[in-house]
Amino acid sequence: MMFILGSANFGNVYPGSKTYVDAVAAKSIIGEFVKLGGTKIDTAEAYGNSQEIVRTFVDSTLQVSTKFSSELLLNPPLLKQYLSTLSEQFGTSLSAIFLHDSEKLDKIQTNTQSVLYEFLERNSHIKFGVSVYYPEEVYRFYDLFPFMSILQAPLNYFDRRFISDKFKMFCVNRNIEINYRSIFLQGSLLLPKKKLNPYFSAFEQFTTYYNNFQNSGSYSLIDFNLKFINQVTNFSNIVLGIEGPQQIHEIVGLIQKIKQTKDLYQYNDITFDEKLCIPMHWKLH
Repeated sequence: MMFILGSANFGNVYPGSKTYVDAVAAKSIIGEFVKLGGTKIDTAEAYGNSQEIVRTFVDSTLQVSTKFSSELLLNPPLLKQYLSTLSEQFGTSLSAIFLHDSEKLDKIQTNTQSVLYEFLERNSHIKFGVSVYYPEEVYRFYDLFPFMSILQAPLNYFDRRFISDKFKMFCVNRNIEINYRSIFLQGSLLLPKKKLNPYFSAFEQFTTYYNNFQNSGSYSLIDFNLKFINQVTNFSNIVLGIEGPQQIHEIVGLIQKIKQTKDLYQYNDITFDEKLCIPMHWKLH
């Protein structure tokens, strides 16, 4: 079992944990990921210089997914040029493209769908979808782009909206692959309580979270979160950001040891709070 390597912190700062990975460290992380059998890397235009770093590792064994702003949907010729450039840069390693947001969906040009559809027809190995924060975005997006075949959605200890039977069945019936991201909530779920940003520590859910960790017998917060994820999905479709090569070895080692068990302490009631789970609402100091 492996996972998709996230690159949001490559030359970029995670707001929740302040994690920053420079180009040298990022290349070391990718190198170790590949050595351990990893083949899928996720990047985006908005992730600092992560695309440039990832591009230096592109070969026939890697599959790269990337995200772009919905702003491009307002300009079909520019979108066409952008997709052509992506194809040139990543070649056959480009496996999926996502809209990074759905802000401009109401203003898309009439021939935007045809530009995307024709690109996908010429590059049948590439999947197209959207990265979302709310389930209703997926339904709205599918109405506009019924040829979508993949999506990214958040999943973590505090955010379980996208693992409902109803949502999963919607995707299964339409052959839409779900990739889960935000597993560690931009690193915040891996911080000890004393290092947690005051903004997060004000939420009662975090008190429950740390209490459940203490009672779980888990080796670490990483172990605790991976065990939770293992109960609700599989590791081949989750995007994980990594701080360094050593952490990759720790995560891979834990994944290999995790058994298919149901730990009821993980399933206590958690009320979704968008001020906690949606980064756009964070007010970090």
